[in-house]
Amino acid sequence: MSFRKIKREYALYGAAFLLALVIRLAGAARFPLTDREAELALQALGLSQGQALLIGPHPAYLALTTVWMFIFHASNWVARFWPALAGSLLVLLPLFFRGRLGKLPALLLTFFLAVDPGLLAISRQAGSLSLALFFTMLALGLWLTERKELAGIAFGMVLLSGPSIWPGMISLGLALLIARRWIFQGQGMPTVSSEPGVSPALDEKGPSPKGDLRRGLVFALVTVFLVGTLFFSIPNGLSAVGASIPTYLQGWVPGSGNMGVSLPLVFGALVVYEFLPLIFGLWGGIGSLLKKNKTEKDRLDQFLIAWWAISLVLILAYPGRHVWDLAWSILPLWALAARQIARVFRIPAVDRLPVLGQMTLSAIIIAYISMQLVT
Repeated sequence: MSFRKIKREYALYGAAFLLALVIRLAGAARFPLTDREAELALQALGLSQGQALLIGPHPAYLALTTVWMFIFHASNWVARFWPALAGSLLVLLPLFFRGRLGKLPALLLTFFLAVDPGLLAISRQAGSLSLALFFTMLALGLWLTERKELAGIAFGMVLLSGPSIWPGMISLGLALLIARRWIFQGQGMPTVSSEPGVSPALDEKGPSPKGDLRRGLVFALVTVFLVGTLFFSIPNGLSAVGASIPTYLQGWVPGSGNMGVSLPLVFGALVVYEFLPLIFGLWGGIGSLLKKNKTEKDRLDQFLIAWWAISLVLILAYPGRHVWDLAWSILPLWALAARQIARVFRIPAVDRLPVLGQMTLSAIIIAYISMQLVT
């Protein structure tokens, strides 16, 4: 790949990030906080004033927002800043996976994530889910690119991101287990690419050495300790880390007072907000399952649809479900859709720049529509 093409590609990633950032921060202070948002914002405000509080199981959000409220005046915009930034940075993470997804599908995925109505709604709310999505995928991308220490730091931030991490970690963990045992059985995981900026994958030798795992865990624990306590200024922050597990498990107990929304509402939200990725994602995923002679690309699609299916089943089975939990299934679904769209609409090299320009303009229009849907 020539330097000019690399520069153009990164410029498009930058445009997607700026688009995501603008539509997430625009009007963030206009709407009042919900009761759920206000509870977290008031805890962060109290911590920024040095009050000793019993805080909820969202230490990453509280630590970051406490610092922000200490520097700036407390406001709705400040309370929603970090989720919006995390949601914007999420759109850049396909860079870690373009070696597997392909350069064009990864770029398409970046723009899709930037304007997705579900992810946009989550990023515009004060809470931990947007942070959980970003740090989980960041940790995975850093681990696969052999940045073990940074991956450990990102994983530490995952553990600090509240009860919303558990549906994502469980579904991704099960999908990786299925992929290693059945989907890639005897074939090995996708091989390492030598192209600059492309994510190396696990090779056929299997898991990373135990030394790498231990080193990553050490960095994760140090991150949990330092950030969870906000460098020793919030001593009870560590108890909030452990509280995320019982909070999530409580949602499995019928009649616990933590019951979620109805199944028809979840299905309705999935169809209305994610119609495009449903069509193309299922088309690509089911097509890969039906093929007899499966290629490496087909096996990747099988992994993605397995991840999506496990995420969706876990959400539907969880009594304490919320519509925003669908975010964990949106990521693999959009990845599948991006790959299928790139296959269906094959673009000659000479026409790619005009098409990408039209795609950027379309993304801006879709972003405006998405903002109207979530406000």
